Amino acid sequence: MNRIYKASNPDDIPKYDKEYWWSKTPQERLDTSLKLIRRAKAIYYANPARRWTTST
Repeated sequence: MNRIYKASNPDDIPKYDKEYWWSKTPQERLDTSLKLIRRAKAIYYANPARRWTTST
């Protein structure tokens, strides 16, 4: 899967991506979700406009 789609409406996500996601085991889905969360945190904390810091 090359793209990551974020949508509040599941119908906005192409069917083939849904099939790919649900073909994975629950553990694979959890691992992928954790990886995405960690990437998002890294981007957030790397933002130079963020003037204060907090622990993760």
